[in-house]
Amino acid sequence: MYSAEISRKNPGCFIFLLDIRLHGGDHSGGSSDRAEGRRAGDDHQQLIHNLSIRCAKGDSIYDYFHVAVIGYGQDTV
Repeated sequence: MYSAEISRKNPGCFIFLLDIRLHGGDHSGGSSDRAEGRRAGDDHQQLIHNLSIRCAKGDSIYDYFHVAVIGYGQDTV
């Protein structure tokens, strides 16, 4: 198992890949697909929120994590 200390000198990195067809962009799937997509989106939002809280110390926000969110699966106009 890989382990490393997360600190300001050695921040952690999270990259989320989201299939946005399941997040309401493409309604061709069944209602259970859309509900699953919403749950996945809610889970990611909660995780990012929790990461933000862990970076807060008093009135300051420290750089403990780098976060990227990449959406795919839908044509853009």
